[in-house]
Amino acid sequence: MKEWEREALELKSKIESLTDEEERIVMRYFIRYRSVGILIALAELKNEGVKDPEEVIVRLIEKGLLEKGAASINLPAALRRYIGRGRGRINI
Repeated sequence: MKEWEREALELKSKIESLTDEEERIVMRYFIRYRSVGILIALAELKNEGVKDPEEVIVRLIEKGLLEKGAASINLPAALRRYIGRGRGRINI
């Protein structure tokens, strides 16, 4: 197993074990879109019922489940690669 695959499976496990409903909403959003501009993500997540999307995103970045780019929020590269290759699903 390659390093990125190992990292993706570890992240997948962390995501699937999330219990906070707002964190789960945010992760479903980023699994669907993978990389989104910050302002767009904040507006869309608010529309999906997340009260303070910025706070939830910061928590998920601290947990290593999201990454902040220059002007976007992304799934970590290993997870984008894992999903992009159709290797597996994340049940959340």
